[in-house]
Amino acid sequence: SGSAGAIIALIALCNILNNASLLEFAVKLGDELLQTADKSDIGYSWKSSASPTQHNLTGYSHGAAGIGCALLELFHVTDNSQYRTAAEQAFSYERHWFDAKAGNWPDFREESSRGKRHKRQVSFSTSWCHGAPGIALSRLRAYEIVRDKQCKLFALPRPGWKCRSSFRRQPGARTGMCRWLSSRL
Repeated sequence: SGSAGAIIALIALCNILNNASLLEFAVKLGDELLQTADKSDIGYSWKSSASPTQHNLTGYSHGAAGIGCALLELFHVTDNSQYRTAAEQAFSYERHWFDAKAGNWPDFREESSRGKRHKRQVSFSTSWCHGAPGIALSRLRAYEIVRDKQCKLFALPRPGWKCRSSFRRQPGARTGMCRWLSSRL
């Protein structure tokens, strides 16, 4: 829905323009995210109308990482513990899906395009929007705000993480901002 990105932008604009109504709108969006969260035993996640899948998405721009980060930013400026709790639950959801062997989180967008007839291996993205690079960015910011050791653990590259290999330039690699080479810088 874009609410998470709007929250981060509204907080930044509020700080620049010193306009409290921008923060009020960010809080309204944050409260909507709290209401629409899918709350489960493994954490909080959100449905994506753009990518209806069996599992809610992980990742920074379309998944739980970005929403969790936005909610932590709201916690940082409002001191409302509901936002921190929801952010921690979003990160818990993603921790559940981390694949240590792949060194990454699954890209669940592929589920909707495969259908039930085609059983393929789960795919993993190395883009900031869906894969380890963006999730690491969210955890780095989370660590700056709350100093949580779990966030620090997932913010720093570890042996076996696939995002490290994504920096290597492959022949014919595209260089756009979203999913291509420059998105990983």
